[in-house]
Amino acid sequence: MIKMVSYFHGKRLRVLVIGLLCLFLLGSILLTSGLTSNNDPSSATLSDMAADIYKHRTLYVGDNSKVVNLLSQLPFAEFRREVSLKTNEQPYGITVKYEITDLGNSNMDDVFYNNAVILFTLIDNVDQLTFEVSGLQSQTYNFTRSSIQNKYLEDLRTHAQSLEQFQDFLFDLLFTVYAAPEAYTLVLSYTPGIQFLADYIEKDVTVRYNATNGIWLTWDASGNITRKGPSVQMSPGKQVYWTPLADNGEVSEEETTQVTITILDSKDNMLAEKQVYIAYDGDEYYFVMPSRGVRLNAELDN
Repeated sequence: MIKMVSYFHGKRLRVLVIGLLCLFLLGSILLTSGLTSNNDPSSATLSDMAADIYKHRTLYVGDNSKVVNLLSQLPFAEFRREVSLKTNEQPYGITVKYEITDLGNSNMDDVFYNNAVILFTLIDNVDQLTFEVSGLQSQTYNFTRSSIQNKYLEDLRTHAQSLEQFQDFLFDLLFTVYAAPEAYTLVLSYTPGIQFLADYIEKDVTVRYNATNGIWLTWDASGNITRKGPSVQMSPGKQVYWTPLADNGEVSEEETTQVTITILDSKDNMLAEKQVYIAYDGDEYYFVMPSRGVRLNAELDN
């Protein structure tokens, strides 16, 4: 396992070391957070699963049948043990108990966060959600509508006004970008650039990376670095590296670089898209700015 190290603003060495490669290999990561643990994404389209979830939309926490059926369509449904509803007074809430015995390749934090977003979107009057987990590990996840809503410009419920709107919202929600390191410098770096990796619920897609400055690189298992230019297309779960060092040897010193990451289907239609910004401090550091749907400094298993 390689853990992307943090960079500190101490005394800085001024010797430019370009192309210093670590001896270990960075493996790919696929943190699959499928919509439903009972369905194989390879045998059902994301659109079909979105429709299965959307049909259980409800105005009220007290609609027990709709709420339980909705939970049955979400990840970890097979581990669900008990559901309790708070309907007598505000804040209206849902508590779900799980006994999880197998995480597979899922990230529990991501799964429960996505589940909460979906529930706040499709249940109009739910104010708080609690997921109590036992089994492999004991943990309680608490979410309030206000804490989740603060991450979005529009009221979450507006994304459930039609199946088409909900489907588009779901496509974006289940699109995660990993970036590391959060702070990068060409000076004594152990990676050829800032690593980006896009993970999407459907794997039969292409990921296109564009950058307004700098270029993209790939780094294979043999340690070979290949320059790809300002745009490159990759498979989901495959790493690509952004570097401010251009082909002509010049280093980009633009204050801000916009990275656009687009998910394309087999006909090159856009399914989802995210923008990530890289800020330059004017000296030597390039910082990946926090953004919704972007995980910084994630650990990668090889």
